Amino acid sequence: MMTKTYDSRWVGLLLCFGLLASRASAQSASIQIQPDVRVFAVLAALQEAGLEANATEAHPNRAAISAEFQTLPAELRGKLQKFYQSHMEGKKAEDQAAKYISLALMTESPPDFKLTLPANQLPPDAFSVREFLELVKEFYASAKVEAVWSRHRARYDQAVVEYRPTINQMILMTDGYLRMASGSFLDRQLFIVPEFLAPPNAFNARTYRDNYYLVFGPAGKLAVDELRHQYLHFLLDPYALRFTLARDKRMVLQKFMETAPGIDDSYRNDLQFVVTESLIRAVELRMKKATEAEAAVELDSAIRGGAVLARQLYRELQTFEARPEGI
Repeated sequence: MMTKTYDSRWVGLLLCFGLLASRASAQSASIQIQPDVRVFAVLAALQEAGLEANATEAHPNRAAISAEFQTLPAELRGKLQKFYQSHMEGKKAEDQAAKYISLALMTESPPDFKLTLPANQLPPDAFSVREFLELVKEFYASAKVEAVWSRHRARYDQAVVEYRPTINQMILMTDGYLRMASGSFLDRQLFIVPEFLAPPNAFNARTYRDNYYLVFGPAGKLAVDELRHQYLHFLLDPYALRFTLARDKRMVLQKFMETAPGIDDSYRNDLQFVVTESLIRAVELRMKKATEAEAAVELDSAIRGGAVLARQLYRELQTFEARPEGI
């Protein structure tokens, strides 16, 4: 009987490929790059309400989709416009879109668009425009949005194909730096949603329970920094929950956050967010390989904004990089 021998290097390569394949499979379950019909429908209604007038860089695909709604009944268009105008609150177009995107993500599938939470438990921005859903339901039926979505779905699928290599590279580099596998988070999901009807170059990150979302408008070049920031939240938020600060340290930090000037309320009212955001800012700087001078400037800015632990964690990451263990 002939005995086969194997070069140990080839065995190692086969094991590595097997590990990468298993990680890719797990990643596909935890991280989804896909359009979302809820966001499409709500932003299509918002566009007819007047958001289109504020868009300075119309994407060709946006124009093609917009043409589908030119025959919308004047009465319905008027109701949409009236609602939009009465809820602008003096903010920019991208800020208007953000609260409607938040609302869309808190609904079930069309045509009913039922809220997934009681109204009084909605995020404040979504709560402020919750009544828009009644108009969205009317718009969905009148404008035959399901048929429009089907006709243009190939445009979104093509965008996913184009964005996927950049997103996969970002995931690979981030997982490699932290030495962890994102696919291990089977209890949580990250949804990356390209949307031609969203304001150009705008990114809207949302976290609802165990679901993380990043909705972004058309852009000539995908903004990897914004993608990585939400991805780092997806990876690192559980650590702030599992490894809380000691009580005495929390008290000192809380007192400082209450009295320090210029800090955003999102930091001031949530110490776990302070820890996570500080760690994320530090990781981003270490991955960028910023010079010490550049890092000092960016750390000062992060600390002034509320990520007050960023400098200490930036130093700790230097120690982490020199060790073999994962984060």
